[in-house]
Amino acid sequence: YQLTLNSIAIKQLVDKMKDDLFLLVSKSTKDVVRAFIKGFTDAEGCVDKKRPRITIAQKNEQTLNYIQMMLLRFGIRSRLELSKRKSGQVISVLRFDNRDFYMFASEIGVTASDKREAMEQMMKHCEETYSKEIIPVHRSEIINLLKQCGIKVSSAMQSRSAEYNYLSRANLEKVILALDNVTVPKECVKNVNFLKSLLFGHVRWERVRKISLKENNEPLYDISVQGLTNYI
Repeated sequence: YQLTLNSIAIKQLVDKMKDDLFLLVSKSTKDVVRAFIKGFTDAEGCVDKKRPRITIAQKNEQTLNYIQMMLLRFGIRSRLELSKRKSGQVISVLRFDNRDFYMFASEIGVTASDKREAMEQMMKHCEETYSKEIIPVHRSEIINLLKQCGIKVSSAMQSRSAEYNYLSRANLEKVILALDNVTVPKECVKNVNFLKSLLFGHVRWERVRKISLKENNEPLYDISVQGLTNYI
C-alpha cells in the first residue's frame, strides 16, 4: 500500500523535524515510541520463519542505535552487528530473539499480515521453551535453603545428576511456590526475597562467550552516577 499526502504544510513539517526525528520520538510517550518502532519494523524488519528472531538492517548505524535504545524502554534487549553482503557492502544489523522476540511480539508487534503470521507461530515456540531458561543459582544453595525452611527437597526440585549445577526457570518457580506455602524462618527471608527478585525482576542473564585482555598504558576511569549504581 502507498499513502500519498499532497500538503505543503505537512512537507514543511517533515522538512523541519526530519533531522531531529529520532530525538523527538525518544522524548515522546511510550505509546508514541511503540507506534514508531512498529511502523519501522513493518517497513525495515524481517521476522524469521525458522526461529524466534527479528532482524533490522540499515546502512546508517546511528539509526539502529536509536531503535536499540527505544527498545530498552520496553525491556527488550538487542545486539548490533556488522554484516557483509555478497556485493561486498557492509551494513549494520540489529537482531533480537528468543525471550526478547517474545517481549517484542507481546509489547509492540507488527501490522503487516505476513510478518504478524510468522510472529504468532514463533510466539508459540517461545511459550514452549521459555520455561527452560537457566537461572545461574547453584542447586546446592537452593537445597540448603529448602532444608532450612523445612521443605522436602524432592517435593520442590527435580532430581538431577551431579553435572547439573543450576536451575531452570520452571524449577525455580516451583521452589518459590513451595516457599510461599510455608512460614519462612526470619534468617531465610532475605535469601527468599532475593530469589524472587531474580525470577520476577528485570534481571536478565547472558552467557559470557569470550574474555579478552587488552594492554593499556593510559589511566582508566570508571564513571558512575551516585544513587543509581547497581552491582550484583
